[in-house]
Amino acid sequence: MKTKKIKLFVTTLLVLALLIPSSTLTFASSLNNHQEEILSPRTVDLAVISFKKVSSTKATAKVTAASSGQASSITSKITLQEAPPSSSNYKDSSVPSQSKTVNDIKIIHNCDFPISAGKDYRIKVELTDIVNGVKITAIYYKNLS
Repeated sequence: MKTKKIKLFVTTLLVLALLIPSSTLTFASSLNNHQEEILSPRTVDLAVISFKKVSSTKATAKVTAASSGQASSITSKITLQEAPPSSSNYKDSSVPSQSKTVNDIKIIHNCDFPISAGKDYRIKVELTDIVNGVKITAIYYKNLS
């Protein structure tokens, strides 16, 4: 019985030893295929987003983002989304989105949106930076507070 357990253990180790080099090669080749993505990482490494009700009919969105210094430009696009009360089914509002682009390593984007009673609101923030001609976008959501 003891020899069967040893044979099973050794067989399992051999199978694992054969699998490890092939998975390493696959990983290395996938790195080479995506070299541009690795060499041009997203550079916006700080984003502070707030969305506050300032009156019964108005809310203010504030987005501050900073790059590590490699981005040639940063764009912030803020879209108001609404949903029925206590629902998570948000849809873009009919209010136009507001965008701002800067050729700098930081962006401060403030804007106001109209709101009304009987709906839940949030903003969708799309931060896009360009590094070596490659656009990379991250999307964030912030509920009205």
